[in-house]
Amino acid sequence: MRAGVLSIRVAILAALAVVSASRAMAAELKVMSSSGNKAALEALAPIFEKSSGAKLVFQFDSTAVERRKLEAGETFDVAFANPPVFEALVGKGYALADSVMPIGAVYASIGYRHGEPRPDIATRDALKALLLKVKSISFSDPAAGGTSSAYFNGILRELGLLDEVMKKAVLTKGGEGAFPVGEGRAEIGVAQSSEVALVSGLDAEPIFPSDPKSKTSYSVGISSHSEQMELARAFEKFLMSPEAA
Repeated sequence: MRAGVLSIRVAILAALAVVSASRAMAAELKVMSSSGNKAALEALAPIFEKSSGAKLVFQFDSTAVERRKLEAGETFDVAFANPPVFEALVGKGYALADSVMPIGAVYASIGYRHGEPRPDIATRDALKALLLKVKSISFSDPAAGGTSSAYFNGILRELGLLDEVMKKAVLTKGGEGAFPVGEGRAEIGVAQSSEVALVSGLDAEPIFPSDPKSKTSYSVGISSHSEQMELARAFEKFLMSPEAA
């Protein structure tokens, strides 16, 4: 009899362990974003995780790669993307229309070392003079679809400097355009203002902030297929809170 009772207790404990494990897995929230939001999201994650008991699992890609994945139907719980991307996702039934809201904006920027003179790039002539002066400049490979490098590539073509700059370019992965500046491998770098923030010791100077093409707006939205809907809503609410701001 005692052996039978013991067996029942062991079975109950095993079942509870399975339930606990499944609950722990269910507490994970998959968050997709371009690398432009990496610094902010990684700073916010510990605050939300501590208050909610949940685990945020990030997937960062270049803007173009993330868009392809989202529009192809890759699973997610919460995503950060450009407004046109969410228009497509809502249209395909991949995202909840009532969950999509603006979250912020970043600018294509020149990253430079803190303490050095602020680069004069107020006009196209001033930017051209700077680009001709520096011996090295880093930015993510435009072929990878990075927003800031694609914008910068267009400016280089307008200025007739594409070949000249490419000779002294230090190309990086998406989201890492300013990294070589922090490592001493480039004098200046081009990246989103939020990507420059990832590199200690750098400051950012926006490139033509009045130009709509320099600005990248982001929205946040929830997947219509999320199995963590309550948690996803809580994360969105947290993002809009004074604490997150």
